[in-house]
Formats: sequence, structure tokens, C-alpha cells
Amino acid sequence: KAGVGGEVDACSTGDARRAMDVDASRAGVSALLAEVDQLGSHLRAQRILTCWGLSVPMSAFREATGEPGAQGLSAHRAQQLLRHMARSVARGSRGGGGGAWHAARDDMLALCALACPATPAQLALSEWLHALLLSGHFSLAADALREAAQRAAAGSGVSPRLMTTRISPRASCASLGAASSLPSPRALSEPPALDAAAAEALVLSAAREFFNGAADASDAALSAASRCIRVLPPPLSPEASRELAL
Repeated sequence: KAGVGGEVDACSTGDARRAMDVDASRAGVSALLAEVDQLGSHLRAQRILTCWGLSVPMSAFREATGEPGAQGLSAHRAQQLLRHMARSVARGSRGGGGGAWHAARDDMLALCALACPATPAQLALSEWLHALLLSGHFSLAADALREAAQRAAAGSGVSPRLMTTRISPRASCASLGAASSLPSPRALSEPPALDAAAAEALVLSAAREFFNGAADASDAALSAASRCIRVLPPPLSPEASRELAL
């Protein structure tokens, strides 16, 4: 009987070890698949940067760690790249029209989602809106902010986004890369809307830059400052109204 009991114990121990080996193997496979998925995202991000005449070493995609365990570009590097992308459109090096601005926004948001775990989408939207304003595209900015405000007021349940409606068929680098042979990255989540208070702060900051850059009372920069403030959807806040009255 003792012999039989020992054989049963040995058999149970063997089964337990085999089960642990299976679990460890599954965990290893899951970790490997996650790394492959992340590599696909980084390659897609690198393709977007290349499309914009930018490049970073692949080691840069391990500068920052987010949750759950995602790696990517550091917040500082990401902001530099996002600012370069926005200013490239402002300089007119990519056309400068409405379609180019839409594509820039899409690529900036895609870069954040694919490879910037330490950088919120809010930063991409802020850099985009600031460059849009300083380049004098007030109509585009007004349309974007008005649409976001209308959606928020309607309470449609859909997160309001800046510039969700395309006015040009120009494709973003992110959409062009979607049909490539690169591994499919993790799904891009719906970006949040730029906070209304943050948007107003950006608009007023840009307006002050125009105002402070005016050489005299006849300088066109003063008119630009007024037009910049007027992109805010009504009713204007007390602070915006005071700035407009200056």
C-alpha cells in the first residue's frame, strides 16, 4: 500500500509539473506575441516619421515605458517630433492646405498611439492647434473648435475631436501605411477631445504672440490677434472678451 501511495504521489507531482510547464509556455508565447505586436507598432511609427523626413534609431523606441509594459519614445523626443510635424505644415513644405493639416493631425495622433506611451494625445492636438493658429489658418481652427463644441453640447455620446471631417482626399502617412506588409499594430483608440479650457488657453496664447509682435498700431498682426481670438466658439469667456477688447 505504501508503494501504491508513493506512485500516486509521484504521478500527481508529475501532472502538476507538466501543468506548470504548459502555463509557463503559454505565458512565454503571449509575451513573445506582445513583443511582435509592439515591434509592428514601432515599425509603423518609423514609417510615419520617414514620410515626414524624420528618423530615430530603433533603440529610441525603448526610452519610455507605459502601461501595460508598452515601450516607446520619451516624452521629450515625442514632443520635438510632433512640433516638427506641425511646423512643417505651417511652413508650407507639405502643401499647407486643409487636407495637409488634416493629414498632419492624423499622423501626429497615430504616432502617439503607436509609439509614445509617455505622451498623451492632448499634446499632439495642442501642438497641432498652436501651429494652425500661428500660421493664420483661423477658419480651419474655428471649424475645428466649433464642431467640438457642438458635439459636446449635443451630448451625442461621441467624443468630440478636432477636425474630424476631411475637406481634402489627401491621405495621411498613417493611412497609407495601413496597407503595408508590416505586422498589424494594436488598435488605435479614439483620441480624446482637446479640453475646452486648454483650447482657449492656446488660442489666447497665440493671440498674444500676434499682439506682442506688432510694430505699431497699423501692423497687420493686431488684426490677426483679433481674428485669432474670434475662432473660439461663443459665448466667449470673460478673459477672452477682455483680450478681444484690447
